[in-house]
Parts: sequence; C-alpha cells; structure tokens
Amino acid sequence: ADGMLGSALTAALADHPLTRGWSVKCVSVRDFDISDAHALRASVREFEPDVVVHTAANANVDDCEADPRSALRVNIHGTSNVAADAGHWVPAETRFEALPGRFGIA
Repeated sequence: ADGMLGSALTAALADHPLTRGWSVKCVSVRDFDISDAHALRASVREFEPDVVVHTAANANVDDCEADPRSALRVNIHGTSNVAADAGHWVPAETRFEALPGRFGIA
C-alpha cells in the first residue's frame, strides 16, 4: 500500500473514528507480486482478513502502453487473483487507459 491510492486509504483508515484501531495489513510489490497467485494466497491465509481493499495496479499509462503484457499481468491477472483468493474484497478503480484490453491484448 505504498502507491498513491493505497497510501491515502491507509492514512484515512488510521484517522477515521469508525476505523481507528482496526487491524490493517498493508502490502506492496516489495511483499509480493499480486500476479503470483501462490504468494497472494499465502498472505491472505496468514492474515485472514475480513475485507480486502485492492488498490494495486500499474496506473502509469505510458508504462502500460510501452509494456502492455506487464499491464495485463498486474492489472488484469493480479486483480483476478485477488478476487479468487480474498473472499470479501473491495475493488478500487483504475484509469481506463491503464487496462491493456484497449490495446488489443487479450
């Protein structure tokens, strides 16, 4: 949770009266790659979260255009892994331009 959205959400959860004191585990690409289903599954099983807020993405449009396969791996396959393994989760939105389907990659 060291990206722009994850950092802001983590700070907001820590400061809000309704969520202050919640046990929050923030992970980032340094912990594991969300396209690695086994690593994601291990993290979810270790922490046993009630809710997963998914903010991981490559939202840099230039990077996605330069390497659409990487964008597909992270933005699509990674999100699919989160959906499959996290149980109750809340997807975060991304920019349409960051989704590789726009570039004809399936």
